[in-house]
Amino acid sequence: MKCNGCDNQAVTKKGWCSVDCYRKNQHLVANSGRKQNTKRVEVYCAKCNKLELKTEPQAKKYLYCSIECLTQSNIKPTTSKSCKNCNSKFHLKPGKDKTHGVGIFCSMKCYKEYHSSGNHKYGRRVEWIKKKCKTCNEEFEVTPARTDSAKFCSLRCHNINNFLNMNTSNTDIENIIGKMPKELNIRYTPQHPLLGITVADFFVEPNIAIYADGDYWHSLPKSIIRDKRNNKVLKNHGFVVLRFLGSTIKTNPEFVKEQLHENII
Repeated sequence: MKCNGCDNQAVTKKGWCSVDCYRKNQHLVANSGRKQNTKRVEVYCAKCNKLELKTEPQAKKYLYCSIECLTQSNIKPTTSKSCKNCNSKFHLKPGKDKTHGVGIFCSMKCYKEYHSSGNHKYGRRVEWIKKKCKTCNEEFEVTPARTDSAKFCSLRCHNINNFLNMNTSNTDIENIIGKMPKELNIRYTPQHPLLGITVADFFVEPNIAIYADGDYWHSLPKSIIRDKRNNKVLKNHGFVVLRFLGSTIKTNPEFVKEQLHENII
């Protein structure tokens, strides 16, 4: 029996003499002369101009050679704007230029200077009022219209306050580790905010932060990066960070108790 793609002797059951011959003539169906829509055509990547062989349906559907080229091509250019106060140029992300009130000033400082000078269309000066954040006690400035409503300096402080005041019960691992300081005669504060970036499950004066981390949530890539970042910031400010996974707390509570005894007492 002859090969489907050439005059050589067929070796495989489907009538091909070699793998190379099968790939070159894949547009032919085995043991028949009927054509399929699997003919390979030369296609250049729309991003890096790399030459590839694809079927005709793939050539119409897939314009890029890899996910990297697809991702880079989807990055839209930023929009250049001029600050209304200092006339310096700054860049906005795609879509931000359509948001109401965004893209007029390059910074909050210029926004305050412009409205304090009285040069805007309403022609009156805005006197900024200082307030203290309800979460971190840092001072921030608001307009007179927001004197009563503004309570937090940032969205982060707002979220931390909501977390601290919501009605929740401790997890099982927090209940286990919460009994250990009492057995060691150690006083602690539960759910204590630190530096406005994190909330320690247990805080021991003056600088020890204890965390009971669930295995699933704290094994996610985003959680790992966040925990490492928070640990670094806390250590740079002189805090001692003790993190224990839920599996360790349940299976080996004596080890956790020893670590608390070594680092606190």
